[in-house]
Amino acid sequence: MEFEQFIKPLKESLELFRKEQKGKKEAAAETKRKKSDTASEPEPESKRQKTESETKEKSKENEKNEDNEET
Repeated sequence: MEFEQFIKPLKESLELFRKEQKGKKEAAAETKRKKSDTASEPEPESKRQKTESETKEKSKENEKNEDNEET
């Protein structure tokens, strides 16, 4: 195949590749944006209270364990 014949298909393939990559990048950015939007939404009050209760319980358990280790 001569060089001139090789260039045209190569350019077409490159253009197709660039379009595909652009679409993939846009889709990834959209997915990332949706995840960040979801993460920034406030937790429901009931879930927040449950998490706070669990944190307090774990703190108490850690304090007890530390006291037992000292003796």
